[in-house]
Amino acid sequence: MSRLQVTAILVVAFLVGAAGAEAAVRVRGGGARGERARADASVGDLVSVELRGDEGTVSRSRLVAAAGRPAEMVLRDPSDPRVVRLVLRVSTGREASGDISVDYSLRVPSLRLDTSGRVSVEPGVESAFDVSPDLRAVVTALPVPSKAFDRWVERERLRRAPHSS
Repeated sequence: MSRLQVTAILVVAFLVGAAGAEAAVRVRGGGARGERARADASVGDLVSVELRGDEGTVSRSRLVAAAGRPAEMVLRDPSDPRVVRLVLRVSTGREASGDISVDYSLRVPSLRLDTSGRVSVEPGVESAFDVSPDLRAVVTALPVPSKAFDRWVERERLRRAPHSS
């Protein structure tokens, strides 16, 4: 399976099944050789962007961006597909420190929000910043595939699992 196919599968899984999608890519191998093969088989980075306001979470978007290639997500109103609710464009890159740089462009027409910039995040660690006077963005980025990504998928599955009382 090519990197492009794996990227397409992951993006579709996260976009179509946002309520409970999970995907994992595994590379066979053991020890240091397996870890090296895993690093060489990198598909890109999972980027999660959550917008929070005074009332709580406004939106939560996530997509997989191949390193150095921009990825875009357009969310439309289900009752009127001509109406765009949110446009998120991201491009990622690796920094010498090991952090992931995320170039983003975010547009939410209903909130009159149209902003862009760059944020550097430690893989798996949330980074929060203001995107408007009353909105904060919380960005998380993880390499795909990676152990951190596998742990993130498991946490998301547990978070979304029905809780018994």
